Amino acid sequence: MSRRYLKADEWRELIAQHAAGTESVAEFCRRHGLTPKSFYRRRKALREADAHQGMLAVAPPVSSQPTSQMALSWRGVALALPASASPGWVAKLMQELADASVS
Repeated sequence: MSRRYLKADEWRELIAQHAAGTESVAEFCRRHGLTPKSFYRRRKALREADAHQGMLAVAPPVSSQPTSQMALSWRGVALALPASASPGWVAKLMQELADASVS
């Protein structure tokens, strides 16, 4: 069996296909001629790359009046959160969103 190197967009498509289906990773990989190890490694690398590229943009609210909210923008989605939200909680939220968008 000759080894075929897939591009990042090809891996993204395969990972999305797997996420949309019901097969186990082992079954999916066997059907597509992949190894589970390469599937998991590539999925993790793409998640990390996507999370890094879609870095969270935190901006002060656009208003001259004081407010107790912060505005977050990530991948075209705007969120308004209380300014008292802990940085750790916000980081966990963003990680969950990144994981959900890849799965």
